[in-house]
Amino acid sequence: MNGEEQNVAVHLDGDSTVKWWHRNVAKASYGMGLQGWKRGRIYPDFIFATGGKAGAGRIVVLETKGDHLQNPDTDYKRDVLDFLTRNFSWDQAVPAGQLQIAMTGETVECALVLMEDIPNRLSELIGVQV
Repeated sequence: MNGEEQNVAVHLDGDSTVKWWHRNVAKASYGMGLQGWKRGRIYPDFIFATGGKAGAGRIVVLETKGDHLQNPDTDYKRDVLDFLTRNFSWDQAVPAGQLQIAMTGETVECALVLMEDIPNRLSELIGVQV
């Protein structure tokens, strides 16, 4: 974990509305990968759940990128994560691999955030949507 990712982890760990968080490892043998429309999986950096009143919580899949990594690959990953956010439905979710999350009604949001935007966007992602 680089220093910027460590700062994200410290923020998640210190926020009382985060129920749990997981640092995902970019390894095919044990990391949680998302398959887009191009070859190769996307291994988001963090997965976390926010608290909230019954049914108001969220599970967030977060990919972070250094500001210098704004390029076509970053745009592709952002497009995949945006697509997943818009189209996720618990009714269509199927357990796969070892990461199995109970269908408890949380919404699921996937985001790619440049490190320069982390201070504002992370608070938005943690906060419960209205």
